[in-house]
Amino acid sequence: MVNYCIVPGCSVGTRKGKEVSFHHLPRDIERCKQWLRVINHPKYSEHTPMENLKSLRICSLHFKN
Repeated sequence: MVNYCIVPGCSVGTRKGKEVSFHHLPRDIERCKQWLRVINHPKYSEHTPMENLKSLRICSLHFKN
């Protein structure tokens, strides 16, 4: 399976040798809405049905340690 980061401007995808992990959006609806507001993707918003968000990923480069 190939993963891509949905954060606008990020071109990270699954590649051999890359030390990047991918994370699903939270299942908790309120937390997921918070993430979507921060990501600010033109195609996905806090009003996007959860069913449409299941396969989306964010790469580890967008998280603090």
